[in-house]
Amino acid sequence: MIVGTSLLPGRLLAATAGSGVLDNQIFGRGARALGLGRSVVSSTRGAESLFNNPAGLVDVENQDILVSYASLISDVQYLQLSTALPINGQHWGMGLLNAGVSGLDYTTTSNLILGSFDYNSFVFYLSYADQTGQIADWTLPRALNWGLNAKYFYQGFGELIGQGRGSGVDMDLGLQMDVAKDTRA
Repeated sequence: MIVGTSLLPGRLLAATAGSGVLDNQIFGRGARALGLGRSVVSSTRGAESLFNNPAGLVDVENQDILVSYASLISDVQYLQLSTALPINGQHWGMGLLNAGVSGLDYTTTSNLILGSFDYNSFVFYLSYADQTGQIADWTLPRALNWGLNAKYFYQGFGELIGQGRGSGVDMDLGLQMDVAKDTRA
């Protein structure tokens, strides 16, 4: 049995006054995670780990790639790309989530069309994971997988809207430990 957690600290966002930030990460999980009701924090592996728990990158032995595309609510185009790369015994990952829609009408309150604009939202991930058997002076009974995501967010409307854009950064820490390994009943 593997236990895991993903610690998601508060997001640091720099957005213009009056604008909100839509989290397009709610879709970015991978087919396996969506099929399991997103309950995969402790069992995530490979390129999907960037979106669920970065500690799962430790188990990648060869390059793993995740590509997903969907057209949501008829006009919103959603793209998910990620890769997990073991490089010289280190476990790295990169990913991109992108949601956008183009050709939205910019209207007045009396429905006079002033033009059209586009909307785009993306999150870029850079991830690293490793395994340890010791924390400070304490030796762990099992190896602990840990992973870190650094994320950059951007949301923006086309030039017609002007200052309707925002960006920010975020970090995630994820942990996994196989507590049943070598356990006998």
